Amino acid sequence: NILEQTIIQVKEGGSNNTVLLFDENSPDNIAKSISTNLKIDFYLGSENPTKRIINYLKNLKKLPKFFIRVTADNPFTDTLGIINLANQTLNNNYLYLRNLEEDLPIGYHSELFNSKELYKPYNNNDLAKEHVTYSIKKNVKISYAESLNYGFNKINLKALECSIDNMSDYLKAINLIKNINSNQCFESLNLTKNILLNIDN
Repeated sequence: NILEQTIIQVKEGGSNNTVLLFDENSPDNIAKSISTNLKIDFYLGSENPTKRIINYLKNLKKLPKFFIRVTADNPFTDTLGIINLANQTLNNNYLYLRNLEEDLPIGYHSELFNSKELYKPYNNNDLAKEHVTYSIKKNVKISYAESLNYGFNKINLKALECSIDNMSDYLKAINLIKNINSNQCFESLNLTKNILLNIDN
């Protein structure tokens, strides 16, 4: 299950405050099943992604300072990338933070932003409602985390990119998984490095 693999990668990032935000039109039994299997909270909310996050945050006693966002179409979201973002907030007051573009292939990234940015007037447009960080990135300084030093080049960045939007993308994900040895499962913090090494070999 591609979605479950994505969640596993996020959980391995070490956060105790991980939540799965489902579109309210999603089958309730699927949300409950994944939540139970992976021991993770879930929330059924608006089909509008930005509104879904805002409504979820209303249920919390205290607004978290930062929000790390991972999307369900990125099964190879890099766990060390998530940890890298979280660690660099300790002594900094970032508004938007991500890993360097050349550090990870498309589909392996996560992003961190200050939760208060969701409530800024500049988010009152149709694109911002559909794409959570669209207006945030246009209105605040984009900061980049320290390099993960995986050593990607342009060729293997392209070879490993994988964001699942159609059947072709799904089949590519399956092929990438086949390159991972059986003992190099999704719980591994070094999943990205293992995929890269197997592609290079």
